Amino acid sequence: MSDAAVATQGGTGSRHVVLGVVIAAAGATFCSASFNYVIRPMLTSLDASETQRDLLRQLPGIGGLLAIFVAGILVMRLGPRRCLTGAGVLMIIGFLLTCVATSMWMVTLGLLTAYIGKAAVVVIVVSLLATSITGKDARASAFASLAMVSPAVSVVIPPLAGYLVDTVGWRSVAAIWLLGGVLVILSSLFLVPRTHEDPGADRGELWTPVLAGVVLVGLTQVVRLIPADGLSSTAVLVAAGITVAALVTLLVLMRRMQHPAMSFAVLRHGGLFLYFAVVLFMPFSNMWFYGTVGAQLIYGLSAFAVALVFIPVQLAGVVGARLSGLVVKAKGLTFAGTAGMLIAAAMLFLCTVQSSTLTILVPLVILMIYGACVSGAVGTVTNAIMTMAPPGQESQASAFRSAASSLGSSLGAVFLSVVVFTTMSTSLADQSSAAGISPQQADAIVTSMRDGATSEDVSSQYSMPVQTVDEIAGFQRQAAVEGYWAQGIAGGSVMLLAAALYFFACRRVRRRDPDWDRG
Repeated sequence: MSDAAVATQGGTGSRHVVLGVVIAAAGATFCSASFNYVIRPMLTSLDASETQRDLLRQLPGIGGLLAIFVAGILVMRLGPRRCLTGAGVLMIIGFLLTCVATSMWMVTLGLLTAYIGKAAVVVIVVSLLATSITGKDARASAFASLAMVSPAVSVVIPPLAGYLVDTVGWRSVAAIWLLGGVLVILSSLFLVPRTHEDPGADRGELWTPVLAGVVLVGLTQVVRLIPADGLSSTAVLVAAGITVAALVTLLVLMRRMQHPAMSFAVLRHGGLFLYFAVVLFMPFSNMWFYGTVGAQLIYGLSAFAVALVFIPVQLAGVVGARLSGLVVKAKGLTFAGTAGMLIAAAMLFLCTVQSSTLTILVPLVILMIYGACVSGAVGTVTNAIMTMAPPGQESQASAFRSAASSLGSSLGAVFLSVVVFTTMSTSLADQSSAAGISPQQADAIVTSMRDGATSEDVSSQYSMPVQTVDEIAGFQRQAAVEGYWAQGIAGGSVMLLAAALYFFACRRVRRRDPDWDRG
């Protein structure tokens, strides 16, 4: 029996596992926590085309979705220790290539490789916790610790990245990402226990999990392209064709193979499909992007200043994740997850109090409460999913959880972008008609705002007089406020849906197993 199987109730062995999981997850988070600070200077220095810019922003989702199901299969075959080591190696290779890149194709290849490794880490660490920690209270603490990682990393890495980009250059931040891969390998070597898989076991095929990843990538691309290019555009038709071809091939292979590696059986186990739906919908409420954009547009803060101002928000996320573990122990999974999502929804609806003259302390407090509740809810829902996972299929459940989260992030970004930027365009058109700005120009201004252009930049595009610059800045601030309202209402509504689904799913499980509720 492996050390991981022995150390299940919170002893020294399990503490080592939790520490290893936390370190590996932190290393995998370095890039995502600071990517937005690097992308613009990176694109500028390498003279990227518009197509290359668009592709680079999609690489995190593409790399992640391609790797998720393969990682779930490999964990079962090779064990978490060897898979973590391999994922860390991929991260190091990818980020090293990014760090020394002299062209966009090198950056693209490097980041794609690194994000495949990063996505695998997420699947592996969640599966490892589920198989190593089975005591109810110990598991509540373990998943709360995992939920603390992202906000804890975001306390340090974004301000550091903002400083390094301004003083040293974007390659110095890529070097920090590389160190994240080193942390993943070190955690796998020294903190993750060895497993005892039979080296002679049948390794099987990997075509079906790869095709499942291609289907997810194609689906997200179709959804992303439709609002911008239209349903009948060439790009949408190509993406849809690839998606359908991959799906048909996947289904044919699964029917013809006696033991296909890819299986959807876990979706039918104990109502797990509903929990995956919760994970899918939760990212639709994302306040972080529009919160940071609003801080820059409404309050005139620089990106580095936003990173500093948001430190208390991230600290609140750490506290919220920690408290969620205590709430699960005291009140159970149903109460902890549902309460966290309901309070987060309330904070989203409170976005409607925002105005262009409101002190920044008010939205910061709202974001702090939201961040604390979301961090706690994420850890609680993950705990619930992995508790429901069939024995021996924890890595498959982790893969589907990651797939739902990644798909939700992609679809949610499209959903919120359409809602927010449509609202902003309408607001600008209504405000600026008296200043001689056409609706087409208003749409262009919103696009410029999304890309970070200043009011002076926007005014210069249309040869507007100097006195119009301040007027446009006021229009932009009000449009940002109204977009923030729309984001809060739309996101809050979806979060309420997620809370209802989670509560219903938990009640179904409790009817069959009253003791389940405490993890």
